[in-house]
Amino acid sequence: MAEKQIPDMTSDPTNLRTLNQKVHFVVTLLSYPALSIMVFMRRKMGLRQLSSIKLGITALVMFGYSEILPMAGKFTNALARTEESLKYFFPLAVAMVIVGTLQRWQRRRDLKKGKMWHSYSLGLSWFEFLPIRDDLVRLYIDPIACIIIACIVGYTLSPLLANWLIFSTISLVAVEVWTREQQFNALLDMVDNLVESEIRSANTEFFLRNDPTLVASPPPHRNLEETAGIPTGIAPDIEAQIQRRKARKPPPDDLAA
Repeated sequence: MAEKQIPDMTSDPTNLRTLNQKVHFVVTLLSYPALSIMVFMRRKMGLRQLSSIKLGITALVMFGYSEILPMAGKFTNALARTEESLKYFFPLAVAMVIVGTLQRWQRRRDLKKGKMWHSYSLGLSWFEFLPIRDDLVRLYIDPIACIIIACIVGYTLSPLLANWLIFSTISLVAVEVWTREQQFNALLDMVDNLVESEIRSANTEFFLRNDPTLVASPPPHRNLEETAGIPTGIAPDIEAQIQRRKARKPPPDDLAA
């Protein structure tokens, strides 16, 4: 009996696109809990990141978390301080909406003044003064600070709120990793386009030459190391046929006579 082989998702572009769409959907869902701490940890967030609908959905998710999770664990000792925990979610949600709305108002004011800022920007960290790259600060320093705050909140105020902060931190890391990967892929696409445009220019120049002296000396064939890892130029056999056809002498005009 033949073994059932596992299909390779990366070999089929359609499956790969579908997988990327699913990952993007999950990251979009995680962006809502991430927003609950991002408005406090970041400044100058993009206008679309701070939409009123997104802020409202995030507040509803927080209220749902504070209501559903304690009911699911009411027979356990881990979430015994339910009433004490719930009273912290409402002030946090209100503060999140207020801070997010203020940042949104600032972005709209800057836009009216002609100051450009990307509408999907995840903002600038308050820890950017550290002598570390900005992307490393957003990817490591901000989550570490959130985890420390969550531990303090869990020991002093509310374990349920601490769990939410930890979950939001994980969501923030997922959003940052996805955004960083998308930016890197965009950079790679730009580099690939530059390489391909250079190849197209060389091929176009080769085929459009009208001077026989230039056609007789075509550019030398380059290996993959010299062409940034992709095959380029004219295949040697096709190039030889072109040169033979160009080298043929035209038939004499008095052939019919």
